[in-house]
Amino acid sequence: YQRRVREKKIVKLSTISLFVSLLRQLRPRMSRATQNLSCNSGRKSLWTRSSPAALAAAEQRLMAAVPHTAVRVGRTHTLVVGANEQPRDAKHLADLLSAAERPPLLMIHGYGAAAPFWFRNVSELAASGRMVLAVDLLGFGRSERAAFPNSTDDKLADALAAERFFLDELEAFRAALGIDNRKISLLGHSLGAYLSAIHAMEAAESIEQLVLASPVGIPAAPPGGMVGRNRAMRMLIKLWERGATPQQLVRVAGPKGQQLVKRAVGARFGSLADVDKDALAEYTFHASVARASGERALNSILSPGAFARRPLVDRFDTLPKSLPVLFVYGSHDWMDVSAGRHVSRSAPDWHVEIVDSAGHQLAIEQPAEFNRIVGNFLDHGLPSRTLIRRKVRTRRTKVDGFTKM
Repeated sequence: YQRRVREKKIVKLSTISLFVSLLRQLRPRMSRATQNLSCNSGRKSLWTRSSPAALAAAEQRLMAAVPHTAVRVGRTHTLVVGANEQPRDAKHLADLLSAAERPPLLMIHGYGAAAPFWFRNVSELAASGRMVLAVDLLGFGRSERAAFPNSTDDKLADALAAERFFLDELEAFRAALGIDNRKISLLGHSLGAYLSAIHAMEAAESIEQLVLASPVGIPAAPPGGMVGRNRAMRMLIKLWERGATPQQLVRVAGPKGQQLVKRAVGARFGSLADVDKDALAEYTFHASVARASGERALNSILSPGAFARRPLVDRFDTLPKSLPVLFVYGSHDWMDVSAGRHVSRSAPDWHVEIVDSAGHQLAIEQPAEFNRIVGNFLDHGLPSRTLIRRKVRTRRTKVDGFTKM
């Protein structure tokens, strides 16, 4: 029995070694092919069979049930939900924002995702009268696939450059819409939560509320970093440090990449209706095989094990304690909820909420509960449990005849 186990392990390691070897051989050729015929080149890729038109059609299919308008603001592709009228362009959108009674909600997606990943949330969060702006981060989705900063031997400098790649564009986006000095509510997921937290630290006076959904990058890495316990893990760590990304695998797979993505989405989001799974898989594929850009931040901002090279736990002191902050995690989230709880003790208006039966993609997996928790916080400035307790206390007061709460 032990001999068979060893033989299986040897076969597994050999397969991984073969895959890594093939990836190294194919990467230069496929990189040139996908760079020259990428989604942002305006032409159809002969290898991946993708194009800007295919990505736009996939976005429309995924967002089909959501009334929205797509607007280009500088280099940033934006989905607008909840506007009183359809914005014709960035200038018209700025005018609508200027006339809006409530601060808009700016939503920032996580790594490898894009604005349409909020397709189960934007309508509900806009229902109470606020305008919702869901953006594609620079280098993701249909935003410009700008040249990403080259890596150096200084990991901390690379992490800072990667942060500025996204945050400088976010600041330009707000300035173009005239909301750089006006209050907004800010909601980010995963890497988007990491960037949202930093943006709030830098522009706290213009942030009304901050929601960090399953944020990456709060805790510091353990002493010595992540250590590979076996050959396969050590190989993955080496690939991470060399800048390998999941999107590269999809590009290398070419016409087979769509099936890889479809299987991954089906396994990850089994509770979704088939039509939504197919639409999400199609969109994810076309967004993944476009010109490599923002995806390279994975290895710059995070070290192996998804620990931030510049962890937020050391930086939350710069965030005003008066700013309402909500941390939201899934009940079986692979992000460290204890880190959020530790940070939330720093201020009375910082709270942690848990979405039951959800993992890292909590906004897609349990949209009703996620929308309720976030909506209550945005509308009332309170975590949902506190709001429920207040309602119960109010009902008891009326029954008992007391006027004092």
